[in-house]
Amino acid sequence: MRLSLYDFMASSTVPSNRYQITLADALWFLQHSFPEQTAELMRVADYQCRWLAK
Repeated sequence: MRLSLYDFMASSTVPSNRYQITLADALWFLQHSFPEQTAELMRVADYQCRWLAK
């Protein structure tokens, strides 16, 4: 059984505000849950960084 992102963050040592899940938290969780999707997750992160830079 996979943990939900909220359960994972609550039990994790990842430095994060446990009441607010950031995009970085979600991408980290997804990359560790689905390592075969790393390339696609990198595209999501790249898009978000470019969008924020506008």
